[in-house]
Amino acid sequence: MRSVLDSPALLSGVLFETRIGWIAVAGLNGLISDVRFGYRSERDLRDELVRRELIIDETTTLPKAFVRARDLLMSFADGKQIDFTRLQLDLGKKTEFQKQIIEATRRIPYGKTLSYGELASEAGYPKAARAVGSVMSTNRIPLIIPCHRVIASGGKPGGFSAPGELTTKMQLLQMEAGQLRKF
Repeated sequence: MRSVLDSPALLSGVLFETRIGWIAVAGLNGLISDVRFGYRSERDLRDELVRRELIIDETTTLPKAFVRARDLLMSFADGKQIDFTRLQLDLGKKTEFQKQIIEATRRIPYGKTLSYGELASEAGYPKAARAVGSVMSTNRIPLIIPCHRVIASGGKPGGFSAPGELTTKMQLLQMEAGQLRKF
């Protein structure tokens, strides 16, 4: 099966507004390959999609998986504890190591964090903390693959590439801890 990550393509997808900003969910064949979030306006989000060469066809019937993803992300943005692990993803051509790190990341419970080293150990690679950071930095499906829950040793936030960067990461962690009511 062709992956959306193999080459630029016209993707199925949906754009919507939430408490944590505008979000886009996109992919092919009912598999989610890309999530963008945290944009202040629909225009900002659309500009980012153009910059990333992501073309979303909003004229066709939205696959059920994308409707489900939209509904779950909207609930998550409202501060509800959501489990995204049943959503089917298109990870492209990832190595076995990368897939194991992603799956271990998906299992981090809402409101909890793991350090890069702890996540490496959870995935069966106890000495691969730096490599975990590399996998997190290329995450195209944030929130669903909750890379915001992966922090540096000593409780430092580490990196984050969504709009707002570390401020957004800390707001997500505070929201999940019940300490932030409005984004």
